[in-house]
Parts: sequence; C-alpha cells; structure tokens
Amino acid sequence: MDISTTDHLFTTTTTTTLSILRLTPLLLSTSSLKFSHTAHHFLITFLRPQILPHTPSVLPPFFTHWSEDNRKAILYRYSLTYLCATLNLLVKGEEMWGKGGNGSGVWYLGGLVFSLGHVMWFGKRALGLLERIKRKGKGKEKEKDENIERKGEGDGEVVESLREWAAMNSQRMCWTDVPAWFCFTVAAVKCM
Repeated sequence: MDISTTDHLFTTTTTTTLSILRLTPLLLSTSSLKFSHTAHHFLITFLRPQILPHTPSVLPPFFTHWSEDNRKAILYRYSLTYLCATLNLLVKGEEMWGKGGNGSGVWYLGGLVFSLGHVMWFGKRALGLLERIKRKGKGKEKEKDENIERKGEGDGEVVESLREWAAMNSQRMCWTDVPAWFCFTVAAVKCM
C-alpha cells in the first residue's frame, strides 16, 4: 500500500466516523422521542372507561417490572445522547463554531440542553408518580375510595397518579423531546 492509498483510507475512515458521530444524537433522540410517545399511548389505555375499573389492581404490579426495565433503557439512551452531543461539540469544533463554520454547534448545544431537560426538570416528578403507583400495589390495594369505586374510577390515588404522569409526559415531550429532536436534526443536516 502506498502513502496516497493510506492517506485516502485514513481520510475516508475519519470522515465516516465523524459522520456517524454527527448523526448519533439525532438517532438517539429519535429513539427517545418514539419511546416517550409509545409509552404515553400505551399507558393512557389504562384510563379508558372500560379498563379503568381494573387499573388499580393491574397497574401497580405492572409498573414494578415495567419501570425498572425501562428506567435502565432510558438512562442508557439519554447518557449516550449527552456523551455524543458533547463529543460533537468538542471534535473538530472549528467546523461548527469557527469563522466559516457551518453553525451546527449551537444546534448540538440546544439539543443537549433540551435533552437534559427530559431528565433534569421532569425526571424526579415522573419517577415520584411511578413510585406512588407501585407503592399503592404493595399491600394497599384493598384500600378503596368507595365514592370513586362506585363511579367506575378505580382507586383514586393510582388513577390520579397516572393522569398526572400522562399530563406531565405530554408536556415533557412537547417541551424537551421534540425540541431536542429538532435541534439535533438541524445540526446533522448542517454537518452533511
């Protein structure tokens, strides 16, 4: 192999690696947005009138398993998003920030900030609501509010916690997940 072939191979490998790095936050953000959307639509099914009477007995044990598995997936996905977005801000930064740069740095930074918002501003509240639902299923499932039970509303605390979570999750998707996805999309397009 001569030097020009080696240089070409190195340049091609570097360009490909950089392109993958530039696209990774967008792919991870797309995955996170889709997960939030799917989880929302799945869980609000428990609020439908025909299912609602069963929600207090079904949801707490379901959340015990569902939330643990999904918490890990969410943390891994967001951690990778933070890492890749930060690497994008550091690797060949002159292409994004310097004179004559493509301006994608501000979009990667915006995507990173909005993505952090998913966990930082909403994470504690979301986990608290899920914990409240799980706790209700541990030995307290027989405590029922008779007024709510007669209306077919199931156990008030479980149902109310799920309603709060659904409203919060809708806000979180609109205020953090969609803007993060948009920012990473613009950043990736500017880099290509």
